[in-house]
Amino acid sequence: MTTSSSDIHNADSRREELAAGLKDTRALIEKLAQEAGRTDIPELLPVTKFHPAEDIALLAGLGITDVAENREQEARAKAQELTDMRFHMIGQVQTKKANHVARWAHSVHSVDTKKLSVALNRGVENAQRDKLPVFIQVSYDGDTARGGVARDGVEEIAQIIEDLPNLELR
Repeated sequence: MTTSSSDIHNADSRREELAAGLKDTRALIEKLAQEAGRTDIPELLPVTKFHPAEDIALLAGLGITDVAENREQEARAKAQELTDMRFHMIGQVQTKKANHVARWAHSVHSVDTKKLSVALNRGVENAQRDKLPVFIQVSYDGDTARGGVARDGVEEIAQIIEDLPNLELR
């Protein structure tokens, strides 16, 4: 396949657009952290859903090493193509897709049930990989239909995760 000068121009233009967006976002994060009196700056985790792998590769060239996805199939395809990036799962995970997620995800930010915890644990074991870092998704308003464990269930799900040998609670 040949690369035309217009393809190179478009890639350069897109790279500049992404670089400007990163700069503005990082400046806003720093400003908000300072206003909150924080001495540390929170990490940026770009969400790349619906963006092509080419954009993620451009982000890698701008120093981004971690990105987040909320659609398992799309994330899996991108993770297979871009092996130097770390992909994090941020959306609800169907239990039947947990085995797949456990193979490509650097971490899962949306654990909210025992069933999902057990399925991810089994997926990690099947993949024969190191422990999978997981975060508990909490439904602050208690409406668990959108995902997340109710606040009064956090301790229980945390204990379940702690008891599973292949998950690491973060």
